[in-house]
Amino acid sequence: MSNVICRLVTSTLLSLLISITGVAQLAINEIMVSSGNDGIGPDSNEWVELINNSTSPIDISCMTISDGDFSITIPPSSPGTPYFLAPGATFLIGSAAADSLSTYGIVPDLDWETCNCDGPVGGIDQNIGSFTNGGEQLLLFDANGQPTDGVVWGGSNFASVNLTTIAIPGCPATSLNFAAGVAVAETISIVTGQTNALDCHIPPNYYNDPNFTPGTLNSDQTPVPSIVTSSSNICEGGSVTFNATSSILSPTGTITWSIPGISGINNNLVQTISFPNSGSVTATLTVTNSCTSTASSFPSTVSSTVTINIQELPTLTLTGSTSTTANGEYIVCIDDNIDLSATLTPAPPTTMQVSYEWTNPSTSATILSTAAAYTITNASLTDASTYEVDIIAGACTLSTAAIDVIVPNPEAQVIYDAPPGFSACINEPLTISPIIPSLPTVYDLFSWTNGTVTVPNATQWNFPTNAAGTFNCQLVVTENGCDSDPLDFVVNVFDNPVVEITPPGPFNICPNDFPIELNSTDPSYPVHVWFLNDTTTAPYSISSFINATHNLADSIYLKVIDDNGCIGYSEAVYITSHTQATLANWTPPPYGINNTLKTCLLEFPIAASVLPGNAYLQWYLDGNILPGETGPSINAQIDGDYYYSAYTNTDGFCPIYSDTIAVDLEVDMTIETTASKDTACEGEIVQLIPEGEFVSYSWQGGIVADTLSVTNSGTYIVTGHLVSCSANDTVTVFFSPYPQVNAGEDFFSDCEDFTLLFGRTDGDESYWEIDGIEAGLGDTITIETPRRTSDLVLISSLNGCESRDTVNMKVDCIYIFAPTAITPDGDGLNDVF
Repeated sequence: MSNVICRLVTSTLLSLLISITGVAQLAINEIMVSSGNDGIGPDSNEWVELINNSTSPIDISCMTISDGDFSITIPPSSPGTPYFLAPGATFLIGSAAADSLSTYGIVPDLDWETCNCDGPVGGIDQNIGSFTNGGEQLLLFDANGQPTDGVVWGGSNFASVNLTTIAIPGCPATSLNFAAGVAVAETISIVTGQTNALDCHIPPNYYNDPNFTPGTLNSDQTPVPSIVTSSSNICEGGSVTFNATSSILSPTGTITWSIPGISGINNNLVQTISFPNSGSVTATLTVTNSCTSTASSFPSTVSSTVTINIQELPTLTLTGSTSTTANGEYIVCIDDNIDLSATLTPAPPTTMQVSYEWTNPSTSATILSTAAAYTITNASLTDASTYEVDIIAGACTLSTAAIDVIVPNPEAQVIYDAPPGFSACINEPLTISPIIPSLPTVYDLFSWTNGTVTVPNATQWNFPTNAAGTFNCQLVVTENGCDSDPLDFVVNVFDNPVVEITPPGPFNICPNDFPIELNSTDPSYPVHVWFLNDTTTAPYSISSFINATHNLADSIYLKVIDDNGCIGYSEAVYITSHTQATLANWTPPPYGINNTLKTCLLEFPIAASVLPGNAYLQWYLDGNILPGETGPSINAQIDGDYYYSAYTNTDGFCPIYSDTIAVDLEVDMTIETTASKDTACEGEIVQLIPEGEFVSYSWQGGIVADTLSVTNSGTYIVTGHLVSCSANDTVTVFFSPYPQVNAGEDFFSDCEDFTLLFGRTDGDESYWEIDGIEAGLGDTITIETPRRTSDLVLISSLNGCESRDTVNMKVDCIYIFAPTAITPDGDGLNDVF
C-alpha cells in the first residue's frame, strides 16, 4: 500500500517498540492512540501498523493482535490461500474512516470495524480498536497463539493475556496466552492524537525529553530513503516496480537510483525495471533532504538499498498417472482416479514457497489444490476434460498448456429380438450382436458370458444352443481399457417339441386297405405339417393324415411347431404298397354247391387255379396253416374246410384267399328218390326228389338237377354224383285221365213231384249238387218237388281225378209262395221281402 505511516526511521521505531523476543521479523511498526474514547471506543482514528523486517515473505494469515481485552485475527487472502507480506512491506489495521488516515488518502489493509474478525472475551463482545491513553499494551501473536512482538505505554509492565479468539473463515479458534511480569526498561511517552514518528529536531535522548513534539509529518525530517518494491523476488524476465514516494523529502530534496547492469534509469520516484537474467541485484536509493539538525545522527543525505533476487525460470511439465491414447489423451475409467503431476525443472529448493492452482478451463472451474499432484476422481468427470495448473514457485508464475483427460464411458447394448432377452430352439443358430456406436467411440473388446462359458473377445456371440434352459448372460464392452457396466440379458433355449405318429408302422398296404389314417400323438401343437416322400402335403396341416392311395414305397413324417416357434420332427412311418394275385379259384373237377367236395374215396387231390408264375400259395385246413403245403395242389385225406391263399411277393403281403372247399370223404352212396305224387292227374306236374349225400344229381336225357318235374307216367332214373363217384336210383309215376261225365240236357220242370234226372259217367264214383249243395249220390237223382230254377251238377272222379257237368232245370210253376223270412245274402234268393 501507499502508506504515509511507513515514513518512520526504522532505527527510531525499533527503539520505540519493546520486543518480547528480541528483534522481531514481523513487528509492530507504528500505533495511533486517540483521546476521543479512552477505551470506550471504538475510535475510528486509532490504528496499528505492522512491518516485515525480514528478507522473505511472511505468511501473516491467522496472526492476531490483542491488548488482553479484545483480539483481531488477520484472515487469509481467501479460505485456504495464505496472505504473504513481502519483505519491507507494511500492513495497516484500522478504520477506513480514520481522519488521521483519510487526510493522506490511506485505506487500511484490514478495516477492524467491518472485517468481522474480532472476537468476544469472556463471552462479552468487546470494543474493538479502543485503546486507553495510559497503562495500555498491544501484543502480536502468530497463527499458533505464540507472542512475537509487543509494545506498552503509560506503564511499566506487560499485563497477562488469557483469551480465545473466535474462528473465522480459514482460521480456527486459537488460545492466546501471555504471562505478566516481563520487565520493560523504558516506556513510551505518547501524546494522544499524534503518531509516535520523530522529526530531525529531536535530540538523541528523546525518550524523556520535554521538548519532544511527535507527529510532525513531511517536513523538516531526517531524509528517509524508503524503497517499496512490488517484489524483491522475481522470476527471470520479470519486472520490479521501485516506489520511493514514501521517502521524506524537503521541498528541495532529491533522489538518485543506482541498479548494477541497468542503464538509462531516470530519477523518478517510481521506476519499473525488467531483469532478463537470473541472479541477485542490489538497487540503491539515495535521498538528500534539507534537515537542518546539527546532530550528527541526523544527516541530510541518506542511502538505502534493496536486493532483488531473480529466480531462474523453471520448465513446467504436466503428466498423468494413467495410460494415454495415440492422441496423447490420458484415460480414466469410471470409478477410477487419475493423478495429474506438475514437475518443475530444475526442481525448486525445499525452502522455496511453491503454490499450485489447478483449473479446468473446459468447465471454467477452479480446483483448490496446493499440491504438485492432483487426484481427479471419476465422480467429477462426465466427459473429456482439459486441465491446467498455475504454479507460483518463489517468484515465478508458470501456466502449463492444456492436458486432456478422456473418460471412456462405454455402454453395453445388444440388438434384441425380443427385449430384454433372446429365444432360440435347441441346436438352432443364435447370433447375438452388440450395438456398436458411431465413431469416434471405438470399443476395443466385447466380452460375453452365460455364467459357465465366457467368450472374451468376439464382436458377435454365436450362443451355444446345445442345451435347453434359461441362461442369465452378460455383455461387457471395453473402450480404451475401460469396462462398461455389465449388461444383463436372458437367453431362453427351448427344447424342440417331441412328436410321434400313431400308429407307428411300418405298414404293408394292400390295394384294398386304403384309406389309411395317421395321427399326431399331441394334437395341441399349433402347427402340423405332414411330409409325404419329403414333399409337403399342403392339405394336411392338422393333426391327422388321411390318404387313399400310395406309391410302391412311401415315407411319411410329421413336422410340428410349438408355441415357442421350435420345430420337431417325428420318426418316419414307412408304407409299402403291395400287389395282389389276380386269381384265386379252384380248377376242375367241378365241385358241389358252395364248393363242397364229396367223394366216396378215402382221399382226393384238390388243386388251385392256374396263377401267375411269381405267385405263392399256402394251404389251410379249418383255418389252420398246413405246414409245407405251398404247392398248386394238395391231397385231401381228412374231412374239413380247405382253402388257400395266393400272393405275388415273397414276403407274403396282400394275399387273395380262395373260397373254402368243404371236403367230405367216404360218403354213403345211397339214394332215396320220392315223387311228390305217386298217382297224378293228367296235366299235373310231379316233382321227383332224390335224397342222399351227393353233391349233384342228373336224370336220363342229360338233365342235371337236384329235383325233376315230370308230367308223364313212367319210370325215371336219377344218378347221384360225388367227385369221382356216382350212384343210380329209379322212381315210377302214374298220370290218370279224368272221367267222362254227362249230366244231360237242360230242361223245364212243371213242378211235378219226383222229377227224375239221369246222368252218365265212367268214373269210380259220382254225386250231384244243386246250387252248390250235395243232393245225392250216383249217376241218377230224384227231385221230389221242384220249386225254382236251379243248376244241377254231376261230379265224377277216377283215380282221384274229378270231372263235372252241369244241367239247368227251369221251373215254371203256378203257385203262391210267401216266404216267411228273407236271406239278404246277395245270392238272388229271398234277398228282399
